[in-house]
Amino acid sequence: MDPSSHWSAHQLAEFLAAVSAHTDEPGVIRCAVELASEALEAEVGAIVRDGAVAAAVGFPCGQIPCDAIIASVADGQGVLVVPGVGTCGVVTVPLGPAPADGTLVVARSGDGFNAQEVGMLRAMARVVSLTLRQVRTAVALLQERRDTLRHLSMIQRSISRRAPLQEVLDAITVGAASLLGDDFVLFYGVDPDNPERLLARSMFGGMPSLASDVPMGEGAVGRATQENHLVVIEDYSSSPAALVDGVSIRLQAAMAAPVHEYGEVVGSLVVGSRTVGRAYTPTEQELLIAFAENASLALTDARTVNALHAAADDALHQALHDPLTGLANRTRFLDRFDHALTVRHRADVEIAVLYLDIDDFKLVNDRFGHAVGDQLLIEVGMRISGVVRSGDTVARLGGDEFAVLLENAGGVAEAERTASRILEAIGEPIELAGTTMSATASIGLAIAGNDQADSNEVLRNADVAMYRAKNAGKACVVAFEDAMYETLLERLELEADLRRAVEHGDIDVYFQPIVDLATEQVVGVEALSRWHDPKRGFVPPITFIPLAEESALIIDLGRSVLKQACSWITAWQLANPGEPLFYVSVNVSARQLQQPEITREVALALAGGMAPGSLVLEITESVLMQDIETILSRLHELRSLGVRLALDDFGTGYSSLSYLRLLPVDLLKIDRSFVSGLSTGNDVHRLVEAIVALGETLGLESVAEGVEELEELEALRSIGCRMGQGFHFAKPMPAADLQNYLSRALSPA
Repeated sequence: MDPSSHWSAHQLAEFLAAVSAHTDEPGVIRCAVELASEALEAEVGAIVRDGAVAAAVGFPCGQIPCDAIIASVADGQGVLVVPGVGTCGVVTVPLGPAPADGTLVVARSGDGFNAQEVGMLRAMARVVSLTLRQVRTAVALLQERRDTLRHLSMIQRSISRRAPLQEVLDAITVGAASLLGDDFVLFYGVDPDNPERLLARSMFGGMPSLASDVPMGEGAVGRATQENHLVVIEDYSSSPAALVDGVSIRLQAAMAAPVHEYGEVVGSLVVGSRTVGRAYTPTEQELLIAFAENASLALTDARTVNALHAAADDALHQALHDPLTGLANRTRFLDRFDHALTVRHRADVEIAVLYLDIDDFKLVNDRFGHAVGDQLLIEVGMRISGVVRSGDTVARLGGDEFAVLLENAGGVAEAERTASRILEAIGEPIELAGTTMSATASIGLAIAGNDQADSNEVLRNADVAMYRAKNAGKACVVAFEDAMYETLLERLELEADLRRAVEHGDIDVYFQPIVDLATEQVVGVEALSRWHDPKRGFVPPITFIPLAEESALIIDLGRSVLKQACSWITAWQLANPGEPLFYVSVNVSARQLQQPEITREVALALAGGMAPGSLVLEITESVLMQDIETILSRLHELRSLGVRLALDDFGTGYSSLSYLRLLPVDLLKIDRSFVSGLSTGNDVHRLVEAIVALGETLGLESVAEGVEELEELEALRSIGCRMGQGFHFAKPMPAADLQNYLSRALSPA
């Protein structure tokens, strides 16, 4: 809702009430100038009539530039130099069609007035004009009809206090009838279903034979609405504009004034008399116009109030609902949850929460774009809503996370069945962007215990269980257990310590030699991360590397390892110019490859003088399951620098064979799970032999990982695998120990 709209309606109502409280013209004019200037924060204001200032505020005494005001601006905006104030933006609005009615003027320094303020000033001018007309009319008739002002005042008070619209319209017809003394007064409004007809909305006078609807353009009421001006019909029976119903009741005279709503004609106020010779004086015509303008003000105000209520309802809906899916948002969800927790003991029901996260949603955004991702979120929200009960609350908490509140869960088993239905619904194929895709989700489930009165705590428990579902392989449901929270705290603490270690450079780089299997000469080294935490001691890579991947710390960690590895081997090559060149192999994660800066970072690492061919970047098969187009583009960029690429853990994934021919790789690294199985049976032996043969066919060299036994070495030699690494040759070691190792390994026998 626009706050300024509420301000304008409120100020206009106050302005109307204050101005109409005066019964003399000087009082109306003085009050109007003061309130208009205050409402619009204007330094100066005035009402000019007949070339003179009727009232003013803010002008220096004796220096009111009336002529300059009227000459510089006519019903519009301009600039005026006001003595003692300076250059001001000025707005003038006429109080009526005739110059004698006067002009309302406000001016202030600065940028002038916006469209809303100008509209507000016009509305105020209309109120002043209406009030002045009523005051003049009332004064003229004061002696003969003292109760007229009571009716007008009552009508305006009803409008200012926002009385029901029908009540105000009825007061107008009663007041007009009392003032004019005619047989009937009716207000007709345009039929919303048929704009060619007018419907009677308020009546005073008890004329049952009068029509409840009138054709547009016929009779006084129809003509006033269509022609937008006062229509007076005297000698009614002989008038070509007379209505049949009016003639049948021997109507002698009628007049009608148009009624407006925001400047648009929406009906007419009509009076009629059966008194022979009835004629309407100019004063009576002005009175009817005044009552019609009251009706216009009442209709406009009612429409404003309705618009404000509608805007408030819309704003409330937006504040409590997700704009993309239309589902409840987090605020609405927690409000519903808190209410459910409050009444659950009285209703004797169990409350459960399902916390849902779409698996691998980032891949959809990366591959198809955010527009398709948004469509997927909408579809998932609809499918969740389609399988839960009408009384359950479905919310989108943000990103790709949803929640379901089951206020009558029926226990863990029933909640799990609901979660299973959700997984089944989400798993149905989805047509998006011309592509058939399917989605899965991980769901955490938490039951609100009898001692739990905090919705955030239960939601957190469901979130913890959802994270456990992710670790369990995704696309499943896991119910919360207390031990999970302890595990989460340990993980959060580990992540915080890892972040500090990466930021402070406390992650060490170890190197493991890679040898020629035929000669056992060192041909390269692999750079590996090692973390010795002051509290925990040695933290295995299998513990902290996945954590670094999930938290994006792998980007900073990988950058640090690359820089240290290239710096070390460059220094070695410069210090040992006569020694054979060997390479250093550095692991690169999927997150690093998705960063556009990776190519520049590798180029900077090579800038110290290292031969590009001495750097091998290792990627895993899982990288291929990310954004394949971006990954391939990035790999070709890296290859153009002269570095070599290796596919790590080959054979453990399921996508590599289909993509292998597309990848610009130079080496295949055979996973240690195959190497360790060489001594267990012929099946593994044949599989490793096939991998080596595949590499030779594609012109790729093979490197066996995890060589620990002599039998494994001999099997690899017989297969024809060229290189290997493992404990049989050397364990990973710090740079200083590698220096000594290489000095011995590379020295002549």
